[in-house]
Amino acid sequence: MSRDNIREMLADIEEAVTENLSLPRYRNDNEGDVTVDPDTENLKTLVLRVAAASTEEIDRVILELQGVRDTLRSEGERLNRELARFTNINHAAMTATKVIGDHLKQSGAVKRQ
Repeated sequence: MSRDNIREMLADIEEAVTENLSLPRYRNDNEGDVTVDPDTENLKTLVLRVAAASTEEIDRVILELQGVRDTLRSEGERLNRELARFTNINHAAMTATKVIGDHLKQSGAVKRQ
C-alpha cells in the first residue's frame, strides 16, 4: 500500500467521522429556543483531535518503517556486493593454490606418495 493510498484512506475515515458527528448540534431549551448542544460539540472536537493525533502517529510510523526498509535494502545490496567480492577472492585463491601445487609437482619439489 503506497503512502498516497494510506493518506487517501485516512482522509476518507476523517470525512466519515466528521459526517457521522454532524448530528444535530442544536437542541431546544425549556423555553423553545434553539441552542447549540455543548456535549455534541465537545464530542466532535475530541474525536477530531484524537483522529488527527492518530493520523500523525500513523504517518510518523509509516515514515519510520520506510526508512528501515530503505536501510535494509541498502544493507542487503552491500552484503551482496561483499559476498560477490569474497567469492571472487576465494576463487582466485583456489586457482592460485592449484597453479602453485601443479608447478611444485612438475618441478619435483613435492614428492609423490
